[in-house]
Amino acid sequence: MPYGTSTVLDAATGSPYWLSRAGRLGFDPRRDVKGVEDLALFPDLTDELRDVRVTDPVPGGYGSKARGRAAAGSSSPRTRTGVSIST
Repeated sequence: MPYGTSTVLDAATGSPYWLSRAGRLGFDPRRDVKGVEDLALFPDLTDELRDVRVTDPVPGGYGSKARGRAAAGSSSPRTRTGVSIST
């Protein structure tokens, strides 16, 4: 299993988003994703990911510092395209 797949889908180190989403994919990413070409198995999640908390896709195995940085980055006002909005 590729490192990224094992990290985000591991019960101990996985991300909240991918642990909950894995069961609704229609395939088992832990078993079926063996390389980059297998990423085509995933549906287009662009719209869904826009509404996910920024910390949810971050694997717990990266530690609280990574989650803290992700959360801090989400507090600045931005549009969906990532362009800063001045207030």
